[in-house]
Amino acid sequence: MIYCGVDPHKKKHVITMCDDNGKKLSSSIFNADIEGYQKMLEFVSEKSEERKWGIENPQSYGRGLAQYLVSKNENVFSVSASLTSYYRNRSTLKEKNDSNDALAVSRALIQEGDKLPSVLLETETKELSILIEYYDNLKDEKLKIINRIYAYILTSEPYGKVGKLTSIKELKRLIEMAECDVEGVIGLTWKIIISISKRLIDVLTEMKELLKNMEEILKRLKADKLLEVKGIGVYFASKIIGIVGNPKLFRGESSFANYAGVSPISCSSGKNINYRVNPGGNRQLNYAIHSITLLKVRYDEESKKYYEKKQKEGKTKRESLRCLKRHVCKSIFNILVKIESINKVKIAI
Repeated sequence: MIYCGVDPHKKKHVITMCDDNGKKLSSSIFNADIEGYQKMLEFVSEKSEERKWGIENPQSYGRGLAQYLVSKNENVFSVSASLTSYYRNRSTLKEKNDSNDALAVSRALIQEGDKLPSVLLETETKELSILIEYYDNLKDEKLKIINRIYAYILTSEPYGKVGKLTSIKELKRLIEMAECDVEGVIGLTWKIIISISKRLIDVLTEMKELLKNMEEILKRLKADKLLEVKGIGVYFASKIIGIVGNPKLFRGESSFANYAGVSPISCSSGKNINYRVNPGGNRQLNYAIHSITLLKVRYDEESKKYYEKKQKEGKTKRESLRCLKRHVCKSIFNILVKIESINKVKIAI
């Protein structure tokens, strides 16, 4: 068995191989492209048929290599930068260079073994996470543009009231209203309003297209059951699946709730038994579940009854909402586990 440690960079990847005792066998540098990945795998295959790979931060520059190796059924593990630094400082060679970093990665792989997280083969769930990230960026841009338009309109009040700027029809009406012969500062202001209104129309159109793409991916994944839940639309369904990926990687529903930051933390003392909000977990997943819970309280009769029942038991509104949030988290997890397409992600172990 040989252990391959890789220190990835933008244009080059450095690999160092060790035996079971952590003794350095060889080291080499390869280009960070498909041809380089192939040569690296051939280089290692000549040394031994039994091997494990450790890549420092495979979500960054090492992502391409990591996905290539996993697709070739190689055993690939993720090594954090802090762990690399720890094993580099433990060695006699404390110089900071790429070769020593790769050596530290391979030694971390030997010592930590299967405790390290495995690298997964990215599927359509990864596509959803990328689309969601871009959609959120567009949503932030949309808000900035709308605020900017309203700020400019304040200086051009004679042209009447403006409706909701999230409507493309209203934006086109605003552009028509702005295209008038006005001189001076007000005329210049309306020229700017026309320009940024056109950009806002492009943003809104692009957001609609992204939602359509997400919906198509959800259909391919056969995640329709998630969309049937009240309060969950295309956006939140995509966000949840994109973040979670394979739900079977969690030990159970309670582990999933802890990852989502939904499980409460005990802060009891003596006879006083209390719980407080969990500030940890994945905050984007927590935001999605929290938003769904608020929608269910407003539009779902069963959730509303549960929420009111908890208040009658003596809980505050916030505590009742947390209980419902935990209940919603459980139901989401049970649905995710039943979606076969996202439970078949290959794991490199």
